[in-house]
Amino acid sequence: MIEIFAPYLLIVMSWNDLDPSATMQTSQALYIDEKTCIVAGEERLGLIEEDRVERLGKFQVDQIRTENSKFFCVRHQTEIQKHHPLIAED
Repeated sequence: MIEIFAPYLLIVMSWNDLDPSATMQTSQALYIDEKTCIVAGEERLGLIEEDRVERLGKFQVDQIRTENSKFFCVRHQTEIQKHHPLIAED
């Protein structure tokens, strides 16, 4: 039996609405399927939100209130290519 996997790339983006370009942060991770990727993304956003709420409780700052995060699960390529060096090995 041959198993075919369709890996999904989890992309998590975090930024502050007051200055998105200066505060944008991203991270990526590869998961075996879309369902696992979505679960991991939701867990990651939950941890980010918990951290934001904790910091907001300690420091009442607009900068923390305007933080945002989002995740995407994108199907990753399934083809594997063999590397062919440009210079022949002797």
